[in-house]
Amino acid sequence: MSAHSIRHSAISQNIANADTPYYKRKEVLFEGYLRRVLYDGPKVRSSRPDGRHIPFSTEILKIRPTIHAETDSRYRNDYNNVDIDREMSILAKNQLSYNAIVSFAQSLNQTVQSVLQAAR
Repeated sequence: MSAHSIRHSAISQNIANADTPYYKRKEVLFEGYLRRVLYDGPKVRSSRPDGRHIPFSTEILKIRPTIHAETDSRYRNDYNNVDIDREMSILAKNQLSYNAIVSFAQSLNQTVQSVLQAAR
């Protein structure tokens, strides 16, 4: 969820600087790193009592969102590369993704609470 917060901040900066000459839009890179670690990264040999358990990698703990300035494009004559419509679209997508994660976390928390109460 922190990646979404950092992305929201970067998008807000892009929108605020949409009319600033020479401003270069910022983007947050995170999902690609996560995907690479989950699917291509080294698997740690862990003690798995059951072979059906999911193998894990400690590399996932090292992933941090990275802010990247997009310098190789130009949207206007003043070298500003912010497209306000695109930024608003990315902002909406980021908000929807964040809301879905929060909803899932709340649902998971309720399930755990129900299991704990049933075990008493």
